[in-house]
Amino acid sequence: IATIFDLVRDANYYLKEVQDKTGIFSHEALVSILATLSKMGEVLGLEFSMKQEQGNNDKRVEQLMELLLELRQEARANRDFKTADIIRDRLKELGVAIEDTPQGARWKWQ
Repeated sequence: IATIFDLVRDANYYLKEVQDKTGIFSHEALVSILATLSKMGEVLGLEFSMKQEQGNNDKRVEQLMELLLELRQEARANRDFKTADIIRDRLKELGVAIEDTPQGARWKWQ
């Protein structure tokens, strides 16, 4: 149990440092922290859960990504490639890859 508390303390320290410096969290780091906590909890019969329902968050992420891709597509249509590139690059920093296809832009977690 002490090791779990140590991990949580270290994770909180990491997240605060990253937020203070860049404001951007690594998706991979967050997934890794949660996976490690989950595995450690399994040993003790503990189960960690999110505060909100995941399905609700997934819908919001989908809606936000659709909006961003629409804005990026509109910028490209208006030949505003600078704005389109900024949207793509900022999403990449957040761990989101944009793939342009003949059917339109798609996104996926990196």
